[in-house]
Amino acid sequence: MSTTTFTVTGCTIVDPASGHAIPGDLSVSDGLIAATPDTMQATVDGTGLFAIPGLIDMHVHATSDPHGRTASKWSEITTTTMTLSAVDNLATALANGITTVRDLGAPRDVGYAVRAAWSRDLFVGARPLTAGPVITAVGGHGHWMGVESEGPAAIGALVRRNVANGSDVIKLIMRSAAHRVELRPEELRNAVAEAHWLDVPVAVHANFSERSIDAAVEAGCDTLEHGFAISDTTADVMSKQGTALCPTTTALRSIVEQPQRWNRPGGKELVDRAVRQFPEARRSFERALAADVTLIAGTDAGAAGVAFDALPRELRTMVEWGATARQALAAATSAAAEALRRPELGTLRIGTPADIVLLRSDPLTDVSACAEVEAVIQRGRLVRLDSPWRAQGLEMHPAPGTVLTPRS
Repeated sequence: MSTTTFTVTGCTIVDPASGHAIPGDLSVSDGLIAATPDTMQATVDGTGLFAIPGLIDMHVHATSDPHGRTASKWSEITTTTMTLSAVDNLATALANGITTVRDLGAPRDVGYAVRAAWSRDLFVGARPLTAGPVITAVGGHGHWMGVESEGPAAIGALVRRNVANGSDVIKLIMRSAAHRVELRPEELRNAVAEAHWLDVPVAVHANFSERSIDAAVEAGCDTLEHGFAISDTTADVMSKQGTALCPTTTALRSIVEQPQRWNRPGGKELVDRAVRQFPEARRSFERALAADVTLIAGTDAGAAGVAFDALPRELRTMVEWGATARQALAAATSAAAEALRRPELGTLRIGTPADIVLLRSDPLTDVSACAEVEAVIQRGRLVRLDSPWRAQGLEMHPAPGTVLTPRS
């Protein structure tokens, strides 16, 4: 990977974990944050800009097309189409300051293949960390992009297979509005125990059902996805055991606000349930917030109507529902990185990967600033700069979405 040594001068460096913001310079060398050299041959003028760690979207489906351009049935979507969608989606994410995504479900080996292509520097896009195929019950929600468990004795082998194939996280699926079939509590416990034995975190999809949410939390999942029916008791358990909440409010809003996009089998049930439960989803978020549950930000990008630039909207909703701007920013940076078990991705300390986003206003004052991107640096490479005059002695890296020549 080709890299360049340069310094972002005169910016304000934001630490989302502490909420501190200090004026300073940020130097980059060999893809990492480095000590500022005595002489600077290449610079990016950061005057008036706020530097944050690269944003992280903790819930996406990179191989899905949120715009409805591909076939309506998963069985009709080819591996080639899914791969092209992933490159396009990850490019959109990176261009908007989202340098890393957690890809929570892709059919077969497509997610692994996309991650391998990114790692080999074959295209420019957000860093994908992948769950691979989801694990669901026979006939359960998500069976079209996963593997089906036949019971408590069988689910451990499915976890081991995903880990052996390279999953960064295990994704388990409980019921949805249209699919009542779901994993039993003992299946959840066995799957979580197996994943934790292999030192891999577990994310559990549990949305509208309080029973499903309770079972996921009681099993010890690391992150709860959606969580639209969290009781006070469950919120307290989540806080004590360290289960983070990924509320995916953007996807819920998309269902409520764009019901025409869900004209498919099970779509009406989903829309009706989402409309009814929207107020409870906000109350659930407020309960989690009051219990000091760790918040992480994910959009469910790839779902109908949820594009890969939607993360700032997710953060704004978190603030509308009671979080502070710092909590929302941390949910997409430092707290997200901790949940990934990649804490180096959520800070701008010396020696950490140089994933830097330069914003035009202060995100600690107004988290909407995360949509005001001036520049994006990923792995020490400048991939977006809206004001070319700011760069001196530095060449732009190919833009997000560029397919690169394979290295020999």
